[in-house]
Amino acid sequence: MQLAYKASLTSPTSGNAVIKTNGGDITIPYTATKEAVPAGYQLELFETFPPAGWDVKGWRSSSTALEGDKSVYSSIDYDDMNLTSPRLDLSDPSAPHKVTFTYNNQFTSEEGNTVSDNEISLLISTDGGKNMEKNTGWKNR
Repeated sequence: MQLAYKASLTSPTSGNAVIKTNGGDITIPYTATKEAVPAGYQLELFETFPPAGWDVKGWRSSSTALEGDKSVYSSIDYDDMNLTSPRLDLSDPSAPHKVTFTYNNQFTSEEGNTVSDNEISLLISTDGGKNMEKNTGWKNR
């Protein structure tokens, strides 16, 4: 007999699986090693929304995901929608720094011939958020 256990970010790392049979219960202990990211990295999969320390304007949680179990989305609005992470310390010049995010830009129109006018911007601040500037060095993937 083989027991397969797929751990998620919120599932326990150990426990007991109990199988009920006509001849009695069979208890199988299990453990799972969960390493979402290597040491020193940060990852946000929006399992709880809004995440602690994030500033959110116009975004909502969804159980449909690109990565992980959940994602966030914004809808049409004439105001800016902002999703701001807590401070990321990228000041160590000896450490490699990389900010990556995955997104899906989905747009439908009733006319069928209009196109979306969405802009995804990664804004960077070097003064604690007082001034934000558009990062032009990122690649749109």
